[in-house]
Amino acid sequence: MRFLVGTVAHNQHVQNIVGALHAAGALGRFYTGGVDHWQSGLSRGVREIAGQWIPQINSRLARRRIATIPEELISANWGWEGCRLIAKQARVGPLVEDWFWERSEHALDRKCAEIVKDRRWDAFLGIEHGALFSIQSARAAGKKTVVAFLSPHHKTREQWVDPQYDQFPELSTPATKRLMELAKARDARRDQEGRLADVVHCASKFTRDSLIAAGMDPNKIMTVALGCPPAVPREQLSSRPVPRRMRFVYSGPVSVRKAAHILLASWKLLRIDSGAELHFYGVVTIPKAVVDRAGAGVFFHGSVGKAEMSQAYDDASVLVFPTLLDGFGMVVPEALAHGVPVIATSNAGAADLITHGRSGFLVPPGDTAALAERMQWCVDHPAQVAEMREEALAAAQRWTWADFRLSFRSQLFPLLGLSAAA
Repeated sequence: MRFLVGTVAHNQHVQNIVGALHAAGALGRFYTGGVDHWQSGLSRGVREIAGQWIPQINSRLARRRIATIPEELISANWGWEGCRLIAKQARVGPLVEDWFWERSEHALDRKCAEIVKDRRWDAFLGIEHGALFSIQSARAAGKKTVVAFLSPHHKTREQWVDPQYDQFPELSTPATKRLMELAKARDARRDQEGRLADVVHCASKFTRDSLIAAGMDPNKIMTVALGCPPAVPREQLSSRPVPRRMRFVYSGPVSVRKAAHILLASWKLLRIDSGAELHFYGVVTIPKAVVDRAGAGVFFHGSVGKAEMSQAYDDASVLVFPTLLDGFGMVVPEALAHGVPVIATSNAGAADLITHGRSGFLVPPGDTAALAERMQWCVDHPAQVAEMREEALAAAQRWTWADFRLSFRSQLFPLLGLSAAA
């Protein structure tokens, strides 16, 4: 069996999906968006010259490098993605960026819908919202189809995220209102993809439960938790002293969905003599007025590179991940791999990796007081928090990306009516 995989997304989840297929000898081609792979000699030459003249391009494009499969299996499509990045650099606003993003999704989907008809491919795999045309085309040709839901079902979002804008009117902007309107058609497209696909893949029990609650057939859903990155050496933990000042770290988009506003509200409930610090790493998308009222001891670093984020984990006492809705949340295994205990909510798919009271803590989503209480406990018990580092590291070592790839292919092929070795 040969899969055509088509998706603009190229995150670690997607890269390890294609890696799993390649390891099984089942990957025919991976069509994706703007990644650091160049097919022609001219494009490779331009890329090399650009990296020499503007060195920072190398670090930015390093995030777009796919290392899980051979380069000859990758087809990059920079058109719409390049326009989106230019719009982002020009700071023209989230609606323009969103417009380019949706065009890139649909353009690649239409392209794959034509390519999948070729007799070289036996099956198609895509990602929610960007796979409808390809799934329809593959089904018409009698081929198998798989769609990955990276996020929980939209009805769960409507339960947890959408009401925040009514509860906290200061979070709402004309852009967020427009994006919520656009979400209706996009959600309907996702529902159609889920109905048509032979197999639906998700990364957590939380996402799986949301899909089943929305009426999806549980017999065609396969759940495989995302893997943890390589853990730091154990001796590196022993060299870290018990911190005199608790350093909380938040990583990821500083957004309503991730409950950044709830974290800021919880922060204000801590005792002002605690001496703790709260560091945000990620693009800020909540209104500036909310950020400006963050209070003392709060620092916003913006989007940073991999090396800087790794250092931030090494310096952290605790990762705080108060998300209202997350299909997984790769920041959790990243922190665990650095021996950093995690405070997360039960609405994070990665909560499955956390043992409450040992490698971290779980708090109810949207509960400002409960989050503040747990953070205050950490401030008051720095030695106990430091003792949790060993268990955090052990949690990361129990489930790796190699485990993900093995489990993915061992579940996928039987669901498609094939042996795992096919």
